[in-house]
Amino acid sequence: ADAPRVRIVWLNTQSGSSPEDVTEYLVNSGADFLLLGEYPEDSIPDELRAAYPHHAACREPHDCNVTLLSRHAPLAQNLAETDSTLRGTWADFEIEGAPLRVIATHLNRPYPARRYIAQRSELLSLVTNGPSDTVLAGDFNAAPWSVALSEFDRHSGLTRHDRAMPT
Repeated sequence: ADAPRVRIVWLNTQSGSSPEDVTEYLVNSGADFLLLGEYPEDSIPDELRAAYPHHAACREPHDCNVTLLSRHAPLAQNLAETDSTLRGTWADFEIEGAPLRVIATHLNRPYPARRYIAQRSELLSLVTNGPSDTVLAGDFNAAPWSVALSEFDRHSGLTRHDRAMPT
């Protein structure tokens, strides 16, 4: 049987630039899930909250600013803990009987290297210890051809899609 299809939008909003245009795009996107970087939870407009009633966000918005909005109620979710190195959030869902983990992240720049390595390690653990059907989207602050992302691909088991395309 075919796996259920979902539509996901990842957008780094660049600290809320053009908020009215961004809101209009997101409301009209038809997405099941919105994964937003540089978009603090407290800035979600009522129009988006009505269309996407379920949300998760980092506990420290000034350090993280990653928000996950969903039309589907999560089965479980976790917010980045204050002692966590990971800038991101995740939630588990059941879509037409199939488990799905959705992860949104915005990694720090790759310096200092120790912090970046710790974030990638924590993200890898979140991916590999979750359901086999996992969607990870975000701003990794690395070039698609970088060693850091190549290693992450090799160890995560995920298939990377660098361009907007149906998967």
